[in-house]
Amino acid sequence: RNGELVSAKYTLDEDVSPEDRGKPLYCLPGTWAIEAKASCQQPQYNKVTRCDFDGSLMAVGFSLGVLMLFEMPSLQALQTLSLGQEPLDAVRLG
Repeated sequence: RNGELVSAKYTLDEDVSPEDRGKPLYCLPGTWAIEAKASCQQPQYNKVTRCDFDGSLMAVGFSLGVLMLFEMPSLQALQTLSLGQEPLDAVRLG
């Protein structure tokens, strides 16, 4: 909403029973914590249209043709590229 990306980490409670471990994560007791925040520093009208994540990198494509590459989980901005004025059709890492 404010041009920020947030990296969050979910930690399971220690008292989760072994039979509950097969359930989806959202059904298990635990806590969320914000690990890092990063500002995209893009104009308000430049919206996120595509993104991809591969474990150590995240690529974010914007509606005005900007591509940003972030290192995860610290959300350190590695590169910002302007690829034209049109939204990116696809973003893929790997």
